[in-house]
This record gives sequence, structure tokens and C-alpha cells, in this order.
Amino acid sequence: YILEEVQRSLKERGIQVRIFPETGIVRLPESILFESGEAVLSSQGRQAVQVLAAALRPLLPCFAVLAATAELPAMVCPADRYGRLEAVFIEGHTDNRPIASGRWRSNWELSAARGIATYDALTGALPMLRQLKNDRGETLLGVSGYGENRPAASNDSDDGRRANRRIDLRFLMASPQRTDTP
Repeated sequence: YILEEVQRSLKERGIQVRIFPETGIVRLPESILFESGEAVLSSQGRQAVQVLAAALRPLLPCFAVLAATAELPAMVCPADRYGRLEAVFIEGHTDNRPIASGRWRSNWELSAARGIATYDALTGALPMLRQLKNDRGETLLGVSGYGENRPAASNDSDDGRRANRRIDLRFLMASPQRTDTP
């Protein structure tokens, strides 16, 4: 449900993303976020992240806990919603080409910097995201950097390398609580 709603909301606002329900991923391609080899969001990327924040605003609080100090957004949670979020990771990825500039020591470092830049822009556009918690009171939103270690396509072509340079939002649902006792 979450993935489809995020995709629908972004599409209505002119941003195309892919979703992967089996892994809980909403995929944002590099082309709408960063210039090649950079971790600073482009102006188009900043706009895309603001649209993403608007798409997440009415949705994420329905699957999480707001900190006691958080201002509750005006929202109506869907009746067919089920489950709770354990975490949402902003995952940075790169292709396998070695870094050519001296700014980043590795693709891993670049991917983490891109994840952090996306996190900063997302929480800057929607500060309430910092106050979302899972059911154990842990911060919901986090960052992961994978470099070239989780390719989405072969790195043997320009198209494949482009597909590998991306930001994935990974929505991890909490395991259901056991109601029986052993």
C-alpha cells in the first residue's frame, strides 16, 4: 500500500519512480537528483525531494508513531491500512566505475553522501519526518550507502551504469507481534 501510494502521488506531480513491492523499494533515478559523481542535489533534485516530502507527509504517520513533541499533521489514515513501519532507509547507490575526482575516496563514500544529502533535503522540506518513530521509539528514518555493491543492472553498458546510480527508499515493515505465548 505505501509504495503504490507514494508512486501514485509522485506521478500526479510529474515524477516517475519505480516500485518493487517484494523488497519494499521506491526507486529514484540519479537523473532527477544528482549530476554524475556529485552528492549535491541539483535544482531538479531539490524540487523532486520536496514533492517526495509532500507525498510522504499524509502517509508515513499512519504507519509510525509521532514523538510526543511533534505537531500532528492534518491527515486521514486509510481504512485499509495495515502494518507498522520498522524503518525507512534512504539508500545511496553508484555504478562500479572508480571515482575520478579527489573529493570521494570510493563509490561507497559517494553513495553514503548522496543518501545523507537526500535525507537532509527531505527532512528540511518536512521536519516532522525526524520525529517519526517505530513502535519501540526508535527513529524511523535512516541512511544507508551501498556504493556499487547492490547493482540494479549490469555495469557493462552506459544504460546499466545509469540505472545503478540511484537513491532507493526502502520501507521495512515491522514483524507482526505474536499473540500466543509458548
